[in-house]
Amino acid sequence: MLLQFGPELATARVDRLARGAGVPLSSAYRYLTLLREAGLVAEAGQGVYQLTPRVLALAHAARIANGITAQLPVVLQGLREQTGESALYVRRVADMAVCVDLVESSQPVRLSFTPGHPMPLHAGAGAKLLLAHLKDDDQARYLRALRAQSALRDRCARLEREIPVMRDRGWATSEAEVDDGVWAAAAIVRDTAGVAGVLSVAGPAYRLDDAKREAILARVRDAATRLSRELAA
Repeated sequence: MLLQFGPELATARVDRLARGAGVPLSSAYRYLTLLREAGLVAEAGQGVYQLTPRVLALAHAARIANGITAQLPVVLQGLREQTGESALYVRRVADMAVCVDLVESSQPVRLSFTPGHPMPLHAGAGAKLLLAHLKDDDQARYLRALRAQSALRDRCARLEREIPVMRDRGWATSEAEVDDGVWAAAAIVRDTAGVAGVLSVAGPAYRLDDAKREAILARVRDAATRLSRELAA
């Protein structure tokens, strides 16, 4: 129920929450009662609910648990200043890629990757890198499921060619794979446990010529290396 709320749904009626969560209306009322008693949601009007400030403590705990330490915002801010484009940090959650922090360009471009919003692992530079670094069994399972969807078989075939290269390099680029007209570069970030996530920079392809793309990729790779050293320390 809580996951139905987001930037585009700050308040919602009970029936909307029930549909989104895939539960009967009676269950939705019961869950909302429990969430209200816990202080996580409040009634914003008759039959309309919203999150309370208490969820901010959960968000803070999630940031700490997911490596959103003091140095990450500095790294993202630096990438934005160096490249002029949006910088983000993405982690894998189950079979999804989730943006956990984002510093937007001063020249805004609409990105599907927004903080907290899950995206598939088979599209976009950052998501594909996470897929490339999955354990072999998990990766094979994901690709089998992808191949079973007729509309995605061609993409799956391309991924199977790209994955060994991405895994070896530790970086990737993409264009118009998630959002039309958007180019992105990403590089793996590691900590003592292995792959921690990916740093990425994304911007409109029309304003990024080959020289700018090479420069952005170099900045992203350098920032990922520095952040990996700091996390390992």
